[in-house]
Amino acid sequence: MRNKLKLLNFSSQDAREITIHSLWSIIGTVISKGLTFLGWVFVANFLGKELNGEIGIVRSTINLFLIFVGSGLGLTATRYISKYKNEEKLKKAKIVSLTLLTTFVFGLFISFLFYIFSFSLAQTLNAVNLTETLKLGAFLLFFGALNGSLKGCLEGFQLFKATAIINIIFSIALFFGLYVGAKFNSVESTFIGFLLATILHFTLQSIILWRELKYRAIKLTLHLKDEFSVLSKFTIPAILSGAMVVPFKWLSEALLVNQPGGYNEMGLFAAIILFQTLLYMIANTLNAPLLTLMAKKGGNLKIDKISLILPWAIGVFGSLPFICFPELFGIIFGNDYLKDSNFFNTYLIVLLFTIVMLYKQGIARIMVLNDLMWFSFLSNLIWGLCLVGSFVLLKDDGAAGLASAYLIAYCINVSFIIPLYLKRKIIPKFLVFSPYAISVWLSVIGLAFICYYFEMNLFVKSSIILISSSIFVFLFYKLFNSSENA
Repeated sequence: MRNKLKLLNFSSQDAREITIHSLWSIIGTVISKGLTFLGWVFVANFLGKELNGEIGIVRSTINLFLIFVGSGLGLTATRYISKYKNEEKLKKAKIVSLTLLTTFVFGLFISFLFYIFSFSLAQTLNAVNLTETLKLGAFLLFFGALNGSLKGCLEGFQLFKATAIINIIFSIALFFGLYVGAKFNSVESTFIGFLLATILHFTLQSIILWRELKYRAIKLTLHLKDEFSVLSKFTIPAILSGAMVVPFKWLSEALLVNQPGGYNEMGLFAAIILFQTLLYMIANTLNAPLLTLMAKKGGNLKIDKISLILPWAIGVFGSLPFICFPELFGIIFGNDYLKDSNFFNTYLIVLLFTIVMLYKQGIARIMVLNDLMWFSFLSNLIWGLCLVGSFVLLKDDGAAGLASAYLIAYCINVSFIIPLYLKRKIIPKFLVFSPYAISVWLSVIGLAFICYYFEMNLFVKSSIILISSSIFVFLFYKLFNSSENA
């Protein structure tokens, strides 16, 4: 036992580096995402289901266009800045320059199109009253794209402490912006608060990056011809990979809001999905620290295990209390949501597909490190087609139908793609076929079944959580210490 625990101690530089960087990411994320979560909870409570549905679809529409700038470029910056050694200043300068210039040009172009076609988008969403809010969203789109790339650059330089502090300041501003905006009882005023906080975020990140470049004596350049291959090899497939997720999500939500009572159903789904977003963001605190370390160290089974197993464990343990105590949702959001006839089905299914989604997160990280973004594009395309195809059949079930479509899409995607991952040796076989991995899934399904079909008192539910937690701790511990030969 003692020898196995040494895998997790601080004796190695790798473990120390992961711990320090992850600690700052966790501090920044817990505080910033916690405040952000509370801000959107306040919006959901204050505006009610229908207006919260409008908030949700506008955010999804902005994210639909945001995927084409910012995220893929930010990931490129993180991946390649951390790859080059400190002596390779010119290489780092070119990656930073390429990232920021490309984001600015494409961000400006796409934001302009978004503004011009805001009325047409509002018609598509069956809500012409959202036209002015969508025009406001064009500015959010532009600054959001720049923030994504700036964040990627800062994480590439491993400035996790500075990033954490900036995120905390941004989240405080966002919380008060949402609070004040929602007090005016309109969707547009809420997004004005959102925009002001986003501009502050952009300003702070720009200052920190400029200071870091000055400290490292790195000068931006327009001589980028040698680095254009990075765009075709990594950035474009990274963007397209994301483009196979967000448009399909948006299309499914657009189908939902065009149903009778669709904005009420969208409001319920948007409120429940906040829990999924919170768990995803917590797991995502590990992404940049692990990505930078894995880029420097190459293949390392111990680090790969942490990368693959930890997000999955976060999904399981984060969902556990909410599976057993759905009343927690009512305490946070109020009875308007809890009394909805679609609530419990939607809520439970969202928690289940969140666990599957986080299981895939570690695999996606290894694909990034191996420059398999075109492979990721294929995976996400299959997922998107399954999502929309499933929801077309289930759209009459409203929010529960959309949640079911997500679960079906993730399950089909995993079943289809995992064999290809194994064949390419992207992930170790024991993570899929070991008795411990299989037992985790069976335990999750069994717990959801028990909580759905049986009414239990507080004592019984508390006992189930304690027993289940012990089982999952044992299973993940054994899984971490498994090997290909086990």
